[in-house]
Amino acid sequence: MTNVFTSHQSPNPSSPSSFSMTFKNGYTVSVAYGGIAYGNGEATAEVAAWRKDIDGFYRLGENDDVIGHQTPEQVLAIMNTLASL
Repeated sequence: MTNVFTSHQSPNPSSPSSFSMTFKNGYTVSVAYGGIAYGNGEATAEVAAWRKDIDGFYRLGENDDVIGHQTPEQVLAIMNTLASL
């Protein structure tokens, strides 16, 4: 499997813009911003991650499957962690 980047567009203006990236190891990270996403729409975003062969989301926080208000640097750190698993 190769790294895959997918952009998601919604016709609903309240829906967030988002993209996902699937890494060679099978983990996918989704980043959503704007709209109703947990972020300020400009400088922070919400992040979720999963693997198709594992049921459920990858825990990004102690009690969180989806974490919001992440800066670009925090999103990059999450992506680097997932890519290295």
